[in-house]
Amino acid sequence: MVLKIIQNGYCVHIDHDLKGDGITDFELWNNEYKNMYYLPNINLHITEGKCSCERTKCALGPNQKRVVMVGYSKSDTLLKLNTSQNKISGCEELGFNPAKPLITYAPAGSY
Repeated sequence: MVLKIIQNGYCVHIDHDLKGDGITDFELWNNEYKNMYYLPNINLHITEGKCSCERTKCALGPNQKRVVMVGYSKSDTLLKLNTSQNKISGCEELGFNPAKPLITYAPAGSY
């Protein structure tokens, strides 16, 4: 991780580092933040989930109040649209059997 030091303006870090429960190098990552004096030039750290948010707060030490959790950008919308009717209509449109499991991967776009 290398965050460029920016001297002017309000700096936001969209934090998408690997900080889940299964990450083995968290201590190394934590030490990087400490070695960079807890990133004093970053005004706001945006994280994507509870575990990431808590670990980012831990790593930022005295600057932990600069962390905000906003959710998972793609999956929040998908969860709202995850209805039986949407699955059926989507499968019909694409020629899929709606009785079978449907798995989407990294969807993008407005539809």
